[in-house]
Amino acid sequence: MFERLHRLLLGSCGAFALVGLTVAVAGAPVFAFWRDAVADALWGTSFPAELRSYAAFTDGVLGGSIVGKWVACAWLVHVPIRQRARWGLVALLAAHLVWFAIDATASVLYGAPVNVWMIDLLPLVVVGGLALALWPHTKPVGPSPKPRPSVRVLLAVCLASIGTGLAAAFAIRSPLFALYDQATADTFFAGVTEGRWVAWQRFAYGLIGATLAGHFVALAAMLWRAPTERWVLHAVATSMTAWFVVDTGACLVHGAWFNILQINLPSYVGTMLVWAVAMRREGAARAGVSSG
Repeated sequence: MFERLHRLLLGSCGAFALVGLTVAVAGAPVFAFWRDAVADALWGTSFPAELRSYAAFTDGVLGGSIVGKWVACAWLVHVPIRQRARWGLVALLAAHLVWFAIDATASVLYGAPVNVWMIDLLPLVVVGGLALALWPHTKPVGPSPKPRPSVRVLLAVCLASIGTGLAAAFAIRSPLFALYDQATADTFFAGVTEGRWVAWQRFAYGLIGATLAGHFVALAAMLWRAPTERWVLHAVATSMTAWFVVDTGACLVHGAWFNILQINLPSYVGTMLVWAVAMRREGAARAGVSSG
């Protein structure tokens, strides 16, 4: 029974990652029904033609975030949950509850509660149901080993990234994002900083910020509970790279260089520099143990 449930959970992670990729590359045709439902909630119309180019870009950003989050979750399923460590299930549930809370709150706050039942409930029910079914087959493990300084720094980066997700979800129109908002207007709306696109931006970045926060909750949990395990560093690298490739590819397709320069490169390079130090220190520590 455990093996079957585990395979279903791992397969669900892969399936939802493919959904994210579909959102990024073919969001308009595949999810037209969802766009129109959200547009009806926001404006009482079908999706506005003047927003299609911008929405294709936000689909790319959202899709990249979805892919990255599910790659991170797949690592939780592949290693600690497969080893029947209960903390893996706790981390998986925490990541999805944080995502759901932010996503659903933003959807309601920005006037599109339809997103909650059309999109949000499915992954929550699937992951939550499988996690609860697996719960009796797992067991608590002992205290976490003390993380090395480089891993603590990487953990701090992940915690800060959760805060960035919250800011994107609820403060995208604040002065904090003034340069980003102006660049968005210049790229897609001839410099016009107000209009119907702002409502879509708030809504879309509510979803993007929620997904970002969920991704980094998963990574932070791994770094906290298994700070000396090399697979955790692989999880950070693969999930970040998956996000970066999909998101940046979408930006290039839609001419959104501002997002690459202001968001993607600083986030990816900054995180991976810290990751590289942690990886090197971990390798040196293992070599020291082996030689000893």
